[in-house]
Amino acid sequence: VAALIILVPLGMLANRGLARSLRHQTDSRLQTVALRYAALAQVVASAHPQAGAEFSNDSTLRSTLQGIFATASVSEIAVELTDSAGHALVASRGTADADLQAFATAVKTAADSAFTFATSRGAERGALAPTNIGRWTVLAHESMADADATYMQVHRALEVIGVALLLIRVGVGFAVDRLVNARSRRPAMELAALAEAVADGNLTVRVNPVESTDEIERLSRALGTMVAELRRLARALGASAGETATMSGQITASSEQMSASAAQIAQTASDLSGQSATMAA
Repeated sequence: VAALIILVPLGMLANRGLARSLRHQTDSRLQTVALRYAALAQVVASAHPQAGAEFSNDSTLRSTLQGIFATASVSEIAVELTDSAGHALVASRGTADADLQAFATAVKTAADSAFTFATSRGAERGALAPTNIGRWTVLAHESMADADATYMQVHRALEVIGVALLLIRVGVGFAVDRLVNARSRRPAMELAALAEAVADGNLTVRVNPVESTDEIERLSRALGTMVAELRRLARALGASAGETATMSGQITASSEQMSASAAQIAQTASDLSGQSATMAA
């Protein structure tokens, strides 16, 4: 119980630390992707001095940027190119109008380099990177489910490890308890039962020696010695009682002989008295 009281808070702290670490890694990955595509967009914009103001009219610029941003379609991280107002210029994959509005809001209101915003597909994590002298903004984003996938995998692995460690601890505790029971509790209970039997007058009990290095072995030896001494004392008392009974019989026999002798003497005295009276007459 004490171990669980200590381990549970430590596990919660470790879980929080893991979540923060993996979230930081996710944000760093998003920021890296945003900066990479911002750098590519800057290269393209440098070849088109009027990029930004005449974006919709420059088919070459649009095609080039679309080709670059389309490479992100094979990744879990989507990339969008927006203007300063947040309007999507190029997207890495098909995007619903509601999501375009969500992107625009995120670009205009994001206060941190990495942030969470809502889309039609659910919550997403995003990162921004400016490009083309601030005229454009690259938004790299992925769903929270994908962003937290690694965390959930590690979290489940830690849960499995935690359960395994708990089972191992319970198993070790059970084994230690059995060992302690075999070496201490069981012999102590057996010695207590023998002591109760001796207290009830049963001196025929046998005290088996306990092989140990603690007080249980000393107690078993002391109890064995006590039982042996009580047996010797009982035999001595029995022998003394026998001798006393013999002497009592002898004394009784002597008393009976003396009584018979006294009766005979009394009879003789009575006879002599009768003879003396006859002679006197």
